[in-house]
Order: sequence, then C-alpha cells, then structure tokens
Amino acid sequence: MSPIAHKLIDAYFSSTKADLIKRVKEEKESFKPQNITENITVYNNQYINIYNKNSIENSFFKKIKSIVSNTKEPIKTLKNTLLNYKDFKNYLKYDYAVEDIKEFFLSKLNLYKHKIHFMRKTAPYKTDFYVLAGEFKDIYNTKWKKDKTNSFSGHAGIIANNILANILTKGLKFE
Repeated sequence: MSPIAHKLIDAYFSSTKADLIKRVKEEKESFKPQNITENITVYNNQYINIYNKNSIENSFFKKIKSIVSNTKEPIKTLKNTLLNYKDFKNYLKYDYAVEDIKEFFLSKLNLYKHKIHFMRKTAPYKTDFYVLAGEFKDIYNTKWKKDKTNSFSGHAGIIANNILANILTKGLKFE
C-alpha cells in the first residue's frame, strides 16, 4: 500500500475512530447503575421485615405497643417482643393460620409483658417458648386438618344409634 493511500485511509478512519470512541463512552454511561439503593429499597419494601415497626400491620403493632407501654423499659420490651413474635410466628406459620398466631401471642403477651424474656426461643436459661407453642398447638387446629364428622346425621344417625343401643343393652344384661 502506498504511503498516500495509507494516510488517506488513516485520516478517514481517525474521524470515524473518534466517533466510535465517543459512542462507546455514551453506551458505557447508559449502562451505569442510576440509583442502586433506591431500587433495592423499592424491592425490599415488598416484603415484610419483622424488625421494622412499619412492616407489620399497624393495628397489631398498636396493640403490642399499648400492652408494652406500661412496663419498666418499654423500648427494650417492644424490641424483645417483636423478636419473640418473629420467632413464634416463624415456628408455627407453616402449619397454622397467622391470625390465630397473632391472637394467641397477644393474649400471652398480657401475661408475660413484665418478663418478656421468658417468651424467647433461644436463651442460656430455660424459657417458656416451647410450652407456649405446645399450648398453642393444643388449642388451635392446623391449616391442613380437615373438619372431622363427629356425629351422623339423617338415616345414618338412626342406624348408628340403633347399633350403639344394641351393643349397650347386650353389654348391660347380667345373667
């Protein structure tokens, strides 16, 4: 290639090269994240964060706050109560309705408000967490348990009563 042709080609592509470099810089800037923290905040607000007082239902939080407000250290008690509720809910939420868990937790919170640390799941001392969970399981039915038929109705009830009466009368005869 002749030196003149090389200079012409170089001059032509140098302007194009400068144009390409400018376009690449613009493209790079368009790929820069605009505001990552804002995007993460919007994403996280869709999920419930139990440590945030605004994340649980306002009425439930107000009930907890009103119960805890009459203790020695209401701020510490409120924090511990929310942590204990998180543990209690996470332990039971897969098998039981959340509304039942809330109702039971509020009823027990009235009893334990001055000794909230006894509702803790893990502690270096013995707590009442599993006792409370067992009491809850005794009172409430799971989501999966079907309503059982405890009695017969209609014609089946009459037949069942007759069979039961026959068994009882035969068993009660003394000979």
